[in-house]
Amino acid sequence: MLFGKRLAYGEMASPLKEILNKLSFKITPILEHLIYIYFQRGARERNHWAKEIAGFVEDIPKVKGRNKYPTKEEILNGWWKITHRDSFDDKYIHLIKQAETEESGFDWSEAKADGARERVKKFIDSFFDKASEILSDKGVLFRNEVVEIIDLLL
Repeated sequence: MLFGKRLAYGEMASPLKEILNKLSFKITPILEHLIYIYFQRGARERNHWAKEIAGFVEDIPKVKGRNKYPTKEEILNGWWKITHRDSFDDKYIHLIKQAETEESGFDWSEAKADGARERVKKFIDSFFDKASEILSDKGVLFRNEVVEIIDLLL
């Protein structure tokens, strides 16, 4: 019985690179939802979008050989800062154009205003910072925590 438990425990750990790749995989829908939330603060869909973000964020296992979750800095850098932050401007422009053509009924004029891209980038930086802190502590980001982070930042 002891051997069976050790095997199951060992299977729960993963290499750091694999963990960060899994987090990074859903970055585009997370960004899209964060941008929607930022510019459509009063939309009734806001909590729905926040809950979907939580669904996009993979639960992470502990790092193989460490018996700990990745550090906040490892998660933040691998998930957002190093891998995707530099391509944010291109994604932002594409997502805003796409949102406008969907005829959702939302007003996207604020998204084109001077300084809007920088403001939303700061919001997204802060979201990933807080989410990385929670993931490094527990390995999971619950829906209510996503809502709390967003409420805190807006």
